[in-house]
Amino acid sequence: MKAFLHIGTEKTGTTTIQHFLNKNKKNLLQNGYLYPCTPGNTNHEKLAIFSLDSENIQDIHQHLKIDTVEKVNKMKTEFPQRLKQEISLNSCKNVIFSNEHCSSRLIHQQDIIRLKNLLDDFFDDTEVIIYLRRQDKFLASSYSTAIISGQTKTFGIPPKVKIENRYDYYNILNKFANVFGKDKITVRIFESSQMINNDLIWDFMNTIGIEIDDSYNQVSPLNTSLDVYSLEYIRLLNKHLNKIVKQNHKKYINKIIKQLTRYSNGCQHEKCLLLSETMARDFMSIFEESNQQVAKIYLDRQDGKLFNDESFTEQEIAPTNIIFKLLEITTFLLKDQLINPQIG
Repeated sequence: MKAFLHIGTEKTGTTTIQHFLNKNKKNLLQNGYLYPCTPGNTNHEKLAIFSLDSENIQDIHQHLKIDTVEKVNKMKTEFPQRLKQEISLNSCKNVIFSNEHCSSRLIHQQDIIRLKNLLDDFFDDTEVIIYLRRQDKFLASSYSTAIISGQTKTFGIPPKVKIENRYDYYNILNKFANVFGKDKITVRIFESSQMINNDLIWDFMNTIGIEIDDSYNQVSPLNTSLDVYSLEYIRLLNKHLNKIVKQNHKKYINKIIKQLTRYSNGCQHEKCLLLSETMARDFMSIFEESNQQVAKIYLDRQDGKLFNDESFTEQEIAPTNIIFKLLEITTFLLKDQLINPQIG
């Protein structure tokens, strides 16, 4: 029996892949592939929780309400048996797992060893699948997600430790290769030009050996995308709205985020980026050597070219435009009657 372990990375369409797999469980079963629900109905977050040290309580624990050492240990005791039962009930030769936290949270070798030991109890072979996105775009997308999730900090380059564990792909790949074996690592690039049929779902399914036909239910990209001015608007709301709205202020912010997606889609022709050209080039220079090693060692590209897209925008956020843009956004929301002047 073979396991396909999709570990992200984050911000490479993992949510879209997971929803596609969950939506097409019956089709997958008919083709001999199980997408189990024991690790999580859609996102297999329990894989990461099982693999982490019991005392290392993180936000993913809070999300699943496995938020104490006692609860973690209970889950770790029960999880393997429940997974075994589900696999036994389905006579499939292949099992697909997908959780992006495996690449972003399992930063210690012992964590990855726990994951491998779990899978070795069930499978003769495990293939690790990982998608890589150009680091400057990954950084910007990560900030966007953080703001949408409620963060109030302004954008900045992360500290060295976070860069090494989150953005240095050679470092991440070597950790998994040291445990699973280099020949068990399949690297895909999160660029449409490097995907089968220029499509993420087609590319992933091809990677695990399935050819999509009309019987599969399609899904649209699921994560919210906002322009930088809308992100700044939400950041300020995250920081200050609770002073005006004493209860459930997040409810109002979520409603505004939903509508700002439409605003952002309407201003893509003037979309600015979080990183200036200089900042993006400087950030990418950190990974020049390690990206070349990834291309050579894991993709057998002797030219060392990992990403096709080497362009940088010259457009930056203009500080003098921020106030004007925030007023424009407010006008957009007022026009759609999304902000009630009486809420204060």
